[in-house]
Amino acid sequence: MKRFAIAVTFIMLSFLAAMTGPAAADFNSGLAAYRQGDYAAALREFRVDDSAQAKYYLSMMYEKGDGVPQDREQSVQWLTRAAEQGLDVAQANLGLMYCAGYIVRQDKAEGLKWLRKAAEQGLAEAQTVLFLAKAGN
Repeated sequence: MKRFAIAVTFIMLSFLAAMTGPAAADFNSGLAAYRQGDYAAALREFRVDDSAQAKYYLSMMYEKGDGVPQDREQSVQWLTRAAEQGLDVAQANLGLMYCAGYIVRQDKAEGLKWLRKAAEQGLAEAQTVLFLAKAGN
């Protein structure tokens, strides 16, 4: 049992070391810059980071116009990329946008598809929206 615990610990540390490599450093640097309002630096860091989280923040920056000209179509493109990479909050937001017809053409089937993906990952907000949608039918 002790060897198993040591092996699991080693695997977890290896995983964490991999996560703190250059890509994680780019995202963390970008997030720190974003939180400080240094949108130019955040934009640079997020653009070189291929993570879903970085794409999600790029989506927010384009949605709000933080450090870039506001461009909602560009925002949806970044959000879709983050959702396709499996980021639950991006999937839920994209699903809600399709259900409501916000920025995108309304498509409830597409919206429910993305909400289901987020709910399957355990995102409580997506699970609640799906429950309410089902109850409303």
